[in-house]
Amino acid sequence: GERVREFEREVALRLGDPAPEAVAVSNGTVALELALAAVGIGPGDEVIVPAVSWPSPGHAVILRGAVPVLVDIDPHTWNLDPAQLSALRTSRTRAVIAIDQFGVPADIPAVRAACPGLTVIEDSASALGSSLHGVPCGVLGERGTFSFHPRKVITTGEGGMVVTRDGALARRLRTLRNHG
Repeated sequence: GERVREFEREVALRLGDPAPEAVAVSNGTVALELALAAVGIGPGDEVIVPAVSWPSPGHAVILRGAVPVLVDIDPHTWNLDPAQLSALRTSRTRAVIAIDQFGVPADIPAVRAACPGLTVIEDSASALGSSLHGVPCGVLGERGTFSFHPRKVITTGEGGMVVTRDGALARRLRTLRNHG
């Protein structure tokens, strides 16, 4: 309803100019699942995910029928180590989920440079309000996800969101959140 649309607008406005499209969903895990579905990740695909994390990124990949490929983290940031990405990439690798662990921004520019042509999904579940070089977390990649679980920076009791500057992708996400 209108309260959800208002919340989407407020989050989008806080994420920059131009404001991205923001699509509210039931939780952060669903945000990851729909982000993967919207870009066509499916059986036979591989998605690189951090080896140290809450299990949601890996679960979202498995629910799409794809295979999570674990990459080690940088022990100083707890984020995936971009230097290890090229060694893990195969002909089946379609995406990378980079997590802004504990509100510490992942080095999304380095991830994108290490993985040209791959979809980068920024999992900013715990990073609303954090930024890297002045760019808010969630909009460092092509699409970002947030969680509004009770232990997050901003809570709605539960909930999640996918953000993107791609209008066609936002329309697809809105369709998918309403059972496709």
